[in-house]
Amino acid sequence: MSKIPEKCARCGASIELDPYKDFVKCNYCRSTNIFENGRLISKSDSFLNKAGEYLTKLKQKKVFIPINIFSTLFFSLFLNYDLLAKSDFTSIFIKSCYDGDTCTAMNGEKIRLACIDTPELKGKNANKILAEKASDFLNQLVANKKVSIRRITKDRYGRTVAEIYKDGINIQELIVNKGYGKIYKKYSYQCEWSK
Repeated sequence: MSKIPEKCARCGASIELDPYKDFVKCNYCRSTNIFENGRLISKSDSFLNKAGEYLTKLKQKKVFIPINIFSTLFFSLFLNYDLLAKSDFTSIFIKSCYDGDTCTAMNGEKIRLACIDTPELKGKNANKILAEKASDFLNQLVANKKVSIRRITKDRYGRTVAEIYKDGINIQELIVNKGYGKIYKKYSYQCEWSK
């Protein structure tokens, strides 16, 4: 499928929308545009429209909620959405994960999860039992599923070093929090959560 010409929702400059991506960066104003429900909208427009529509519905139903409770709940619901819209994220399908920090996408791209280190399956420092547990955990989360990815760089083996998110959850952070891996101190500067 070819790219679709569109206009940036913020500045009106011409951009090309890739139908396989959820986010498009404008080359002119550098704003992140989001493709949602078959149309291109800006991050701020999307957020404000959803807030305005919800408030209008509440007003019509004469539902009165204390504003501070409402705003806390409302903004927490959209926190992950806003986080994903801040950077250059794209969506990919993960085929499988070799171990707790290395996956392969359906298109063959090898992905090394950024900022974490999990036990190795092979080599002199291998811990096969812990490595298999980490691999099983990661495969349950992302194998054969669509995820959001923020590519950072390439490593010395040619793998893409990246953060991946599933349903707004940072997978690397989850792996560390669940005890299947640890923060890779040498590269922790690459991820906001691990600094």
